[in-house]
Amino acid sequence: EELIFRGSKTQWSAAIHGNSPNWSKLEEVSSTGGWVFKSPVIEPARMPHLYFDLEMLHNSKNMLGLVRVPVKKLCNRDEPFQNMWSPLGSINLETKQFVQNLSGEVHIMTLWVPSQPTSKTKRLPKSARGWLLHGLRLRLAQKYMRDPVFQHQVRKHGYNPNLTDSWPPRLCEANAAHVEAMADLMPYLDCCEKQNVTMWADFRQAHCRRVYGDGGAAPAESIPDAVPDAVPDAIPEGGEEGGDAGST
Repeated sequence: EELIFRGSKTQWSAAIHGNSPNWSKLEEVSSTGGWVFKSPVIEPARMPHLYFDLEMLHNSKNMLGLVRVPVKKLCNRDEPFQNMWSPLGSINLETKQFVQNLSGEVHIMTLWVPSQPTSKTKRLPKSARGWLLHGLRLRLAQKYMRDPVFQHQVRKHGYNPNLTDSWPPRLCEANAAHVEAMADLMPYLDCCEKQNVTMWADFRQAHCRRVYGDGGAAPAESIPDAVPDAVPDAIPEGGEEGGDAGST
């Protein structure tokens, strides 16, 4: 069953150019942190398998990939905001199943809004961008922040008026951008790790076909587990999570 919002099953964003498009850089949507898509009222108990797709198109017709996100985990009253990076995927024409691509990722922020707001929710931010800054307010007030990967203190930086071709940002804006980038680091590394696991799994299957033939199956004990042996952990154990968890 497809949901309809304002008379349409599909919503479109503005077309932008570049190898790494960033909708948050558009002046008309900079205050919201990117292009905003809205959904109708969702009842996760009645639609436990509901998901939404974000399709990335080139010249509005060539499919680059899509992102499929289950909606059930986003509808959480206690954690209404989610900040995530999701790898691009595609639909296998033979199996009709969603398959993850080897490259390409999309940054998504979702905010779940209750249909009947309470006095508490009325005092909270009304946009996903507002929720992100709400979660970073303590870090913005501190002189130092903690690197979530290497576990050491770093100074806020990013302000250099000599390295820009336009009017430079203020010092507070540059520091805020640095803090926000650090908050996005852990979700981004998690997305990259998913892509690495997929790449190693494809490599392992191709290696088996090359060694044992298309119809042959390799004994389980004869094939080493390539992923844990060859790929070190990208995120150290006990690392600090970047940003606040939440839902749409």
